[in-house]
Amino acid sequence: MAEIRFRKRSRSAPRINITPLIDVVLLLLIFIMLSSSFILQPGINVNLPESQINEVPTATKELIVTITPEKNFYLQGQPITIEALPESLAEHVRDQGHHTLKIASDELVPIKLVVQVWDIAQQVGLKNATILTRKPEE
Repeated sequence: MAEIRFRKRSRSAPRINITPLIDVVLLLLIFIMLSSSFILQPGINVNLPESQINEVPTATKELIVTITPEKNFYLQGQPITIEALPESLAEHVRDQGHHTLKIASDELVPIKLVVQVWDIAQQVGLKNATILTRKPEE
């Protein structure tokens, strides 16, 4: 009689395919990276005065001085003191050829500070200076 031999098969532990899991994780990572780039960065909060003629920054050769309600000064978005403003404006005019100054002043800022910045601009050679405004809300 023929002998029947049974071969023992080695059974390995069941494996979990993690490829779909990696795909989902990568898609979530891409989604988070893309959506996080649309978060607004904090900036200088200034409530411009209203005017029928709206003056907004347009040219690249413009210097923008911002005055906040707390009477803080910013030149091109960088904090600066009123004492250091003449030297910095003169440096920008000399090195980068700026010839127009735009003053973005909050509507609560005393006009004295705006005039002071305007005078400094004229002293350093900036003859074109304007005040940025916004259109009235209807």
